[in-house]
Parts: sequence; C-alpha cells; structure tokens
Amino acid sequence: MLYSLKWYIMMKQKFTFLVLLILILNCKGPDRPDSLPTIKEEPMKTKEELIQNLKSNNFYERSQAIVEIAKTKDKSFLPEIRTLLKKDSNPAVKGSAAIALGDFGDTTSTQDIVALFKDKDISTDTVLDALTRMKDPAAVNAIIPYLDSNDHTYRLLAVEALSTIGSFSGGDKIISMASANKDIEKAKTYAMVIGKLKLTKGEGVLLQLADTSEPSPTLAATYLALGRIKSKKSIPALAKAIGKDFDKGRENASISLKEIGDTSANPLLIDYLKNKNKEIQFAAADVMASLYDLKTAESVAKFLDASDKSLFAPSAYILGRYKHEPSRKNLEALASDKSNSDREILAESLGWLQNKESIPVLIEILKEKSGEGRYGAAWSLGMLNAEDAVELLQEAANSSDNKLSRIAIESLGQIHSPRSLIFLSKKVESNKELSSVLLSSIASIPGEEAAKTLDKFALSTETIIQKAALQAMLQRKDKANIPTLIQVLETNKNSETVSSAQLALKAISGENFSSKNEWINWYNSKKK
Repeated sequence: MLYSLKWYIMMKQKFTFLVLLILILNCKGPDRPDSLPTIKEEPMKTKEELIQNLKSNNFYERSQAIVEIAKTKDKSFLPEIRTLLKKDSNPAVKGSAAIALGDFGDTTSTQDIVALFKDKDISTDTVLDALTRMKDPAAVNAIIPYLDSNDHTYRLLAVEALSTIGSFSGGDKIISMASANKDIEKAKTYAMVIGKLKLTKGEGVLLQLADTSEPSPTLAATYLALGRIKSKKSIPALAKAIGKDFDKGRENASISLKEIGDTSANPLLIDYLKNKNKEIQFAAADVMASLYDLKTAESVAKFLDASDKSLFAPSAYILGRYKHEPSRKNLEALASDKSNSDREILAESLGWLQNKESIPVLIEILKEKSGEGRYGAAWSLGMLNAEDAVELLQEAANSSDNKLSRIAIESLGQIHSPRSLIFLSKKVESNKELSSVLLSSIASIPGEEAAKTLDKFALSTETIIQKAALQAMLQRKDKANIPTLIQVLETNKNSETVSSAQLALKAISGENFSSKNEWINWYNSKKK
C-alpha cells in the first residue's frame, strides 16, 4: 500500500488535534476573579512521554509523537526522528518523519529523504513535499528528474519544490532537458520552471515554444515565462499574441509585456487600437497605458480627431493613464457627446488625468437621466475629490440603477466628506444589501462621528450589517472602536462574528491573541 501526501494529511488531521481545556470560574467564593479564564490548549506531552511514544509498538503513536514534536520545534528530538526516518519499518512513520525533518529544516537529513524516492512504499508526492519544506539546494538534482515524469502531479510538485528552493544550481540541466523534450505537455512544465526560476538561459527554449506551439496551456505558460525572465527578444511575439484569437494567451502576453516594461512594444500594439474586437483593442490599450512614452502619447492623441469613433475609448484610456494634459479639452468634449459609445471610459479618463478643471463637465454628465457616461463621471468625481459634487453623488447613490448607486457610494467615500455621513448612515438602514460598500465609505470619513457610526452598526442585530461594520473597522484601524469590538466579543457567540472582531482588534492594536477572553483580559488590564 502506498502512503501518499493525502494520507499523511488525513492522519495529521485525525490524530494531531489537541483537546481544548476550558477553565470554569469558581463562583462559590466571595472574591470575584480579576480576569476571565482564557481558553488554552492542553499542555503538550512531556519530553519523556514523547520519547516513550516514539518507541511505541503502535505506529499511530509514533506518527503522532513526530507530529507533536514538529509542532514544538524542539530540535533536541532530531536524533530520534532521524533514526525513525532511516530505520522504522512503517512507511507512515517514515513519511511523517520526512515531513517533520523538512519542517525543521534539518538539512543533514536531506539525502536520507532523497533516498526515499527509491522506497516503493513511500509516495513520491510525500518525498517531494518534504524536500519542498526543507528548502535545501542540495536536493535540487534529485528533484529535477521529476520534471520529466509521466505523472502530471509529480511534475507540478517538482516545479513547486524547485521554485520554493529557488536554487539556480540545476538551471543548465533543466534547460538541457527542456531543449531535448518533444512532449507538448511536459513542455508546459519546463516553461513554468524556467519562468519561476527566472532562468534567462532558457530564453531560446521559450522563444522556440512561442514560435511553434499551437494555442494551448503550453503556449500560455510560455508567454508568462517570457515575461518572468524579462525577455526583450520576445516582445514581437508577445505583441503579436495580443491580436490572436486565444484569450489566455492574450491575457498572459499582456502580463508579460507589462512585466518586461519596454516601450518598444507600443509601436507594435498601436494598430490594435483600430481592431474591431474590443477585447483586443483594450488589451493593447491596457499594455500601452502601462508603458509611458511621449511619442506614443502624441500618436494616440491624434486618434481623438479620427473619424472612426471606436478609437476614442481605448485612446482616452491610454491618455488618461498617461495624464496627458494636452488632450484634456478634447477628452471633455468626447465624454460630453452623447453620440459616442463607451462614454464610461471617456469620462473615466478625466478622473485619471487628475485635473479639477474637469469637475464641471463631469457634474453635467452625472446629471444626465440615463447613459453609461454617468458611471464614469461618478467614478471620476470621486477620484478628483470633488466636494462640489457630494449632493449630486448622493442623488446618484439613491438611483434604482445598482451600478450607478454603488459607484456613487464608493466615490462619496473617496471624497471623505463628513457631509455624507448622515446620508450614508441612513442608507445602511434602508438598504442593507449595500451595507458593505456603504460602511466602507463611512470608514473613509475622518472624525469621531464616523467612528461612532461604525460602533452603532457593529452592534446591529442584522448579521450582514454587523459583518460589514466589523470589516470597515478593520479598514479604518481607529483605536476609538476598540471598546465596541470588545463588547462584540463579550456579547456574541457566533464564531464568524467573533473571528471578524478579533481580526479588527489585531489590525487596530497590533496585539495578537488567540481567544476572545484573552482580548477581554487585555482590554480590562489597559483600563486599569
């Protein structure tokens, strides 16, 4: 019977849980305790008990003892665990020992773990997992052959192990194997490991794969790897991929072109702005927007005067991201023209430009009775911190158009105006489905009143509102909310709510307690 990593995890879950000891207050005496009992884990077994269990005739007890020792990080047990790794007759114990020694980072055991690859009773994935935990470069040469395994899982585990170890010592061997490989599925594995290890010597292998592979997971992985090694030679191939009808390839090529960060890609992409396929248009625009170049800005700006209106939105996106001020007036006019399509993006470009002179134009667009231009206008008014638009954004937040309402609420949060507080608070009470975005916006407003508002909603009996308020407190990180968070812990038995309150307390206080009573005791001690 093979003992796999899944078996090991199952055994660990089944036999490693510790019984929690709940201390009960003694209420009979006249004196009241100063603090609540904290929930503590049952004390670990003594060293003598663990040593005894390691010698047990029951393999479950030996495995359990190894797991408990790994938890203590007590290295004095290493000699016993090493002995079990090499001499124990039970594969489950050997697997547990390998994993534990990996967790300990006991590099003196690396080669003994490597030797388990030859043990038919030990699952290969267990050995790979142990070596991944060990992070010892000395194991690299033993792991590399599994990149060529016929088992897809082993190949992926080998990639993970090598990338976790992060050693370049086997780079030449990996590239040699990749060059000789003829299997398209394995080629994906080699592309992944070359990219993750950033093996620049593998550029030739990747370029050949990019040139010869059909649209497939292998080709997509190759595009991603070329970005990770920052291959400038691949820019033409990656740019070409933007225009192909291969969605995952286009996505990964976009990521890689941005990662390479070379503006020489822009001239190769600019014609895609004229493509009738919007996904191709905007994929090209997204890459170009991240690669600022003055010549590109000047060329793209000319498209705003073109007769082809489909050029306006992708061009506006690029120019907005470039903060190309000379285009602002033209962009304002295009965003205001109701005959144009993609007005949401046209209006958003004005937010990216960050010039408050566009606020009046955006206000007029937001006042329109319909149309997607309002979405971009609402978003941009938040980006521009437009205090003058607070009342209008509140109107938009009451819209029956859910998208407009949500964007307007988010923008009110970006403006940080106390004038919005009463409005947002009332809207939480009337529209609890939007409580998450509403309370997030309230959390963005400075001042004592906003903190008190969060306090009120954190004590709500409506679970959805309370959860959103606790998340908003975590976002705000205001010490004024600590008393209410403690009150939530004292009065609430819902485990999810208690957990959310504890996370908020950790973010605000910087403390790190594991039980609610520990938090309550900490708070009470601070008050004294």
